Amino acid sequence: DYAEALKYDSKLREVSALFDSCINCKLAYAARALLFFKLGEKDSMRHYIKVALQYPPSPGMDGWIFSVAGVVYNDQKKYDSAFLFYRLSIATLTAEGNLKDLAGANNNISSLFKMTGQPDSAFLYVNKSLTLSREGNFAKETLESNLLLAELFESKKPDSALYFFKKAVDSRDS
Repeated sequence: DYAEALKYDSKLREVSALFDSCINCKLAYAARALLFFKLGEKDSMRHYIKVALQYPPSPGMDGWIFSVAGVVYNDQKKYDSAFLFYRLSIATLTAEGNLKDLAGANNNISSLFKMTGQPDSAFLYVNKSLTLSREGNFAKETLESNLLLAELFESKKPDSALYFFKKAVDSRDS
């Protein structure tokens, strides 16, 4: 319920504004950008990610924020910027030890490689994601990895595509 999530995000920003320094503002603005992305409000999405990126580094938060920036730039078809932010996200999430968001970032860059006609790189990153997702039991990321693998195999190996599609259905059902 993205509209409801925006209400809570607004409350976070109200409370954060009461303090001299806002430790969570960067995260709140990035979350708001992602919510507007989900709601299809592209102008607001672009505005809030730009605001989030103006804050100084926030250890433990930056990896996810860079991933959101990648999503925003990917949506704008600014692929060079999307690749840059996805790579920053992967490096930062690895350093932070944030395996769940790292699995998601690997799926994001894999999808972008697929979209830009680079299937070998797409396979490399989606397999990294699937490994992390299975090891961490991350259901959403496992589902996304299996669906992406099904798409990647669809035209070349239909039997493999079917296998990964069935794995995706199993992931969704569980």
